[in-house]
Amino acid sequence: MTDEFLPQVVYGGEVVLTNPGGSRQRLAVLLQIPLGAIPVSGGFNTRGAYVNLEPYYSTQKLEYFFYFPKAGKFPHYPAAVSRNAEVVAEAPPFTFNVVDQLTRIDKTSWAWISRTAALRKRWRSSRPRTSTG
Repeated sequence: MTDEFLPQVVYGGEVVLTNPGGSRQRLAVLLQIPLGAIPVSGGFNTRGAYVNLEPYYSTQKLEYFFYFPKAGKFPHYPAAVSRNAEVVAEAPPFTFNVVDQLTRIDKTSWAWISRTAALRKRWRSSRPRTSTG
């Protein structure tokens, strides 16, 4: 998770469900993208899904993707999981802080490293070369 997000950049959510118990679980999952976001890649604003998890560490992953068209603060109500019409798991609400320019840069992130490396390579290739010798 990060403190700041950019408009016009695709972000994704991932919900991983696992069943470590000895009995089959039939669950209902409610997924939503943040308020004000636009779904992409065949996405949705809100979707319910039924998931059957077999016993002993069966796992299923649900993914969704979205972007923010503009800067602002956008509330998100993450996934909720229910069994027999009773909520059994949910993530706390979160507000996305979408800014036009990042004020904090994670220099260990792949996005920063790859972008910076590409710029360095382009800069090196555009410099005049001198002959040695």
